[in-house]
Amino acid sequence: MSIKTRLYVAGSYVLITGALPGLVSGQQKPVPKPPVPSVPGPADTVAPADNTSTTAPANNTAAAQAVNGTATPSPGEISLNGMYQTPWFGNPAIRQQLQVTDAQYNKLNGFYQQLWAKYSQRLQNIDIRATPQQRRQHELELFSGFHKEFSRNVDDVITDPAMRERYTQLYWQYRGIGAFNDPKVHQHLELTDEQRERLDQYGREWNSQVDAWRREYPRNRDAVASQYNESLQEIQTRRRAILTPVQEERWRNLSGPPVEFTPASVLEAPLRAGTKPVIVVR
Repeated sequence: MSIKTRLYVAGSYVLITGALPGLVSGQQKPVPKPPVPSVPGPADTVAPADNTSTTAPANNTAAAQAVNGTATPSPGEISLNGMYQTPWFGNPAIRQQLQVTDAQYNKLNGFYQQLWAKYSQRLQNIDIRATPQQRRQHELELFSGFHKEFSRNVDDVITDPAMRERYTQLYWQYRGIGAFNDPKVHQHLELTDEQRERLDQYGREWNSQVDAWRREYPRNRDAVASQYNESLQEIQTRRRAILTPVQEERWRNLSGPPVEFTPASVLEAPLRAGTKPVIVVR
């Protein structure tokens, strides 16, 4: 059975023609060695969930934390500029850190889904005659508008100042190199146009690679996880090569105590009902 589909990936439309996966052969394709793109954050990595429960640490030290438990996009869910319809804050361990109740989460998710639908539609409405540079500018404007509007919703739901600040810190860490497109981040770091362009390029490459890993992960977890971890280290090196020491220090202060998002938290399907998150302080 063959299909033809028009898929938007990394800033352009691609016509895909071929057999539906899994209907022709049960053989598993080897996982390709990924390119070395960008950085998802200063120390971003989250581990597979288990069925034990550990209370989150009371102190907020600078020690890196591993957040275990996933409420991540389903395998094969393609991102729109690094964003998924499954909200990043659905991760149970993140909700635990932020002390978000079920009622608060439901409100946030409701706002998120409404804005996601608008954002997705507006991306599709960008003039196909636009140049790549014009298209990218439109994408960044829509992306900024999405988060500016959603940020107001977050203000209304998470009213504790400390938790609100931590929400923003965790969001920037989760987005990694994509966070450098945030006007507040590039203004605080005083990024040059050249730096922003390079970081944006690496961010788009990373988003495309994560999409590919997510599709392959259910079939070849160990290999994909290994590639993810290896690329993550190299990406962080690239980011540090772009930022000056002063900018790197500002980024660490701005993004707060680092949390480690492991491959499972980024690539795995949503948690089974009843699975409990674990937070480990290292």
